[in-house]
Amino acid sequence: MSRLSVRKLSEMLVEFGAATKPFTARAVKKHRAPMAEGFGLSDETFGRDSRIYIHCQTHEKRHQLEAFLQSKGLTTVDTGYWTASRIVSVGVTYFKGWNWDE
Repeated sequence: MSRLSVRKLSEMLVEFGAATKPFTARAVKKHRAPMAEGFGLSDETFGRDSRIYIHCQTHEKRHQLEAFLQSKGLTTVDTGYWTASRIVSVGVTYFKGWNWDE
């Protein structure tokens, strides 16, 4: 599966229970993504590589979310990203996220 839009990823996050309703890249840029209790979200863009970082309460929840996203066919989940953290890293379609101009 190619990269999903932030909107499509957010729909998956709602289904999992990590977000309370779908959102767009604009909401991410404004730090207004409606995340469920115990979850957070940040982003970064490196050149043309835009990534969403989903912050989870526990390592177990991180692994559950990674497995859920992969079960939906999402191939841009980086399970090797900072393995000591509770953060899921997912590649999404390009948007001018944090650091896009560096």
